[in-house]
Amino acid sequence: QGAVWYGRAAEQARLDYAPETAVLHYCQSLNLLPVSSETAAQRVSLNEGLGQMLRWLAQFEDATDAYLAMASAAQSLPDKPAVVRAHLGLFLCYFLQDDLMQALKAAQEADRVATRAKLTDLQLITQVAVGWVLVLVGDQYTAVQIAKTLYNNLKEGAAPLARAYMQALLGHIARESGH
Repeated sequence: QGAVWYGRAAEQARLDYAPETAVLHYCQSLNLLPVSSETAAQRVSLNEGLGQMLRWLAQFEDATDAYLAMASAAQSLPDKPAVVRAHLGLFLCYFLQDDLMQALKAAQEADRVATRAKLTDLQLITQVAVGWVLVLVGDQYTAVQIAKTLYNNLKEGAAPLARAYMQALLGHIARESGH
């Protein structure tokens, strides 16, 4: 019961943009929650929120640990979108620390899972993440190919966020190309 209460308090703190308080409550909830297959879905949710709050606080190593725990718990569930979100969280942590090779690996793993699970909107986001890093590591040709494929395959029914990320990638490529 305590784990549930702390989880709700953490979510409320997150919604109130109080990351320090949210981190405290997420940790309390995770500490009280038994590690079992019955609590895996709760652990996914709690670690996702914890990772986000730690990222907001620029505590990237701890956020990475939270996203790794999220990915581990999500692997035990049939929740492929959570696995993808965990790897995207890792991508952001590595990217924000300028560890581009680890960011690329995390983005590619997210893309692999999204592609296999046919998660179209998440796949668009994961491909943008891969493309973004490729531009920064100097592989503009591959990034342009990804962007062209995304642009050509983008359906009107795609989520607005996925479309916005794709357009941001195209702008990033153009800026880095000097256009």
